[in-house]
Amino acid sequence: MAKYYVESGRFETVVSAENARAAALQAVGAWSEEHPLTISALLGLEVDVNEQGLGRNDGERFDTFDLLAAAQGMTPRQYFLKLALSMAV
Repeated sequence: MAKYYVESGRFETVVSAENARAAALQAVGAWSEEHPLTISALLGLEVDVNEQGLGRNDGERFDTFDLLAAAQGMTPRQYFLKLALSMAV
């Protein structure tokens, strides 16, 4: 497994994963567990993943919302509906 540097918004971490997307999912899942109520506000719109280090723009980039949904085992549509329903209550 390779070492990946993952960052988005106020968060950054280093994880070992099989590929960049797996690294992004692992990081988002961990961040979501630590900050379940505020994670959407604290992350940027995208999650940057790089094998070379933090603060670089030559790695892979993933949509944060899609990763949050996948970390919850949902499609983006299902995750959106869950969020919408939780805000309506």
